[in-house]
Amino acid sequence: MNTIRTISDVLRDKADETKKGITFVENRRDVFVPYGRVHAEAVAAATRLAEAGIGPGDRVIFQVSENRGLIRAFWGCVYAGAVPALAPPVSGPVDVDRVRTLSDMMPGAPILVDERSHTLLTGANGAVVVGEDRLLDVSIVNDAAAEPGAAMPGHVESDFSQAGDVDSGDGAGAVPAFPVRGGTAGEALIQFSSGSTRSPKGVIVTNESVLNSLRATIPRHAHRYENKMLTWLPLTHNLSLIGFHVYALFRGYDQVLLPVSEVVADPPRWFEAVTRHRPTVTVCPNFAFKHFLRHLERRPLGDDHGYDLSNVQKLMSGSEPIDAPLARKFLAAMSAMGLREDALTSAYGMSEACLLVTTRDIYSGLSTVRLDRTGIATGQRFEDIESESGAEFVALGKAVPGISLTIRDDGGGVLGDGTVGEIHIAGAPMTRAAITAEGIVEHELTDDGAFATGDMGILRDGELFVLGRKKDIIFVNGRNYYSADLEAVLENALDRDVAVLGRSNPATGKEEIAVFLARRTPTDRKADDATGAGQSDGDEPPIDEQAVARSATTELMRVAGVPVSRVLWVDELPVASNGKKLRRKLEALL
Repeated sequence: MNTIRTISDVLRDKADETKKGITFVENRRDVFVPYGRVHAEAVAAATRLAEAGIGPGDRVIFQVSENRGLIRAFWGCVYAGAVPALAPPVSGPVDVDRVRTLSDMMPGAPILVDERSHTLLTGANGAVVVGEDRLLDVSIVNDAAAEPGAAMPGHVESDFSQAGDVDSGDGAGAVPAFPVRGGTAGEALIQFSSGSTRSPKGVIVTNESVLNSLRATIPRHAHRYENKMLTWLPLTHNLSLIGFHVYALFRGYDQVLLPVSEVVADPPRWFEAVTRHRPTVTVCPNFAFKHFLRHLERRPLGDDHGYDLSNVQKLMSGSEPIDAPLARKFLAAMSAMGLREDALTSAYGMSEACLLVTTRDIYSGLSTVRLDRTGIATGQRFEDIESESGAEFVALGKAVPGISLTIRDDGGGVLGDGTVGEIHIAGAPMTRAAITAEGIVEHELTDDGAFATGDMGILRDGELFVLGRKKDIIFVNGRNYYSADLEAVLENALDRDVAVLGRSNPATGKEEIAVFLARRTPTDRKADDATGAGQSDGDEPPIDEQAVARSATTELMRVAGVPVSRVLWVDELPVASNGKKLRRKLEALL
């Protein structure tokens, strides 16, 4: 690893690897591709991209869903010296405006598309979003990978819908003079933030930042087993791309990539893949806890389910706030499949830090504190209370190596242990700038170089607890409340997606609370799109919206003492690709 200076070196270092590699899973069909072949395919892709006029420093916007094509294109860009900008692919007309914004942010950047995104971007609702001259079909890298020069080493395919059907092949050919190495300070890739509180921005990740982040991710204590990593989150998400795919390459681990669309449409695909491939590390964010639990409630496991999650040592969760009661319910359900009760490893990360800021040690399990809701304000001292009415927050671990973590007041003053304030971070993995609608903007830093995250939290013996977004604080009757906390109260009581917003009443000038209730979840919609039928197969009874709204109002007053001014129903809550709620999009409805 001492020879690794840029992200291209991470794959180049495995150019001769024939045993370790990636297993791509699609429609229950496994295709194992050794890292040596991934390297050869990337070289071929870089050649084809260069022929298409893409060279060092050029940014390429990704709109690709299929994992193998995305991996070929990603490393092809890296090897050609181009800068991959991985954005969540359009899945319908509602996403088209987002891609138009990204296109405007990077004028002239080609957009790498697959068949679905090409159709949506050139004719959604009769409006052309971008011209054909901006589009580059992902087939150019897929076709290049099939040429003789890219056919080394071989791969093995296994079709588990037809047991015993195994195919293998190999070949060899000349390799062009790629990859481009580039400088450590140059752009390596662009990660798009969730846009949960503002318009999405493209965080510029340098080679130096991504390598420092990879080194910071190495566990504090050596593992006693050989790791294999499995992710089903989209590769446009930094936890999946950097935290699983690139990190597994960096450490020389086998990895398994499972399409998110399959897990959304058919949740047991994750159970099957974990059972079959026996990874030691996999991932499950908070929104997926709900997704899997809802499936199991509709279709309970039989005694002969055959799923085995016992090999999982670490279940990463950290791309959105963790609801503690929901997490406990999820872990209890997964224990029936053999998942360790201490497998859940919570973490806190953000694009500006490239990946991780904090993480808990392996086997630490779920740990929480309860705070008095009436005392969660900047400068307030933490006090763990026993009352069930307290707001429960999950421990997210200590800062990873290379990251310094402080809690500060509104003036930037550093606060002591156990005091509520805004989370600030600094260190070697940090990025320095982002692409926005206004151009490239450097991150605003304090005088001593710390970045204000916009998240409120406390440190307790060095361990971080995130309380909520600073912009999501609701001030009612002289007290501060956090949207995420109030939402967790209602979601656990009502078993549906909820958003809670504060609004100023123009007549009285007072802050009031509005509750949004969702008729279905975004994963329900995606499952409908994938299967052509509802998740519930039409068995769900109609919602008594008035009764549910009354329950929401009563429950929030009973548990938190918070009065609700308005309850509004929406078909589904707007969310980012990582499951974070886009509360700002709901403000227009108020």
